[in-house]
Amino acid sequence: MALAELITQTPRGSSIQRVEGGKFMVCDSEQSCFFARSLYLAEEHLEEIELSLIHISEPTRLLS
Repeated sequence: MALAELITQTPRGSSIQRVEGGKFMVCDSEQSCFFARSLYLAEEHLEEIELSLIHISEPTRLLS
């Protein structure tokens, strides 16, 4: 994987990184990650992770 640019990291350890192709990688504190097509979708999912509403189960899922 190419270098990723860190956008944000929360105190709980979740993060959003910009990766190749203009996508955004969202990772939880256990480093389970998925890719989103927009920063908006990445931020929405990060908020859900932080509120413990979901758990990432498919590490490479792409949100549309």
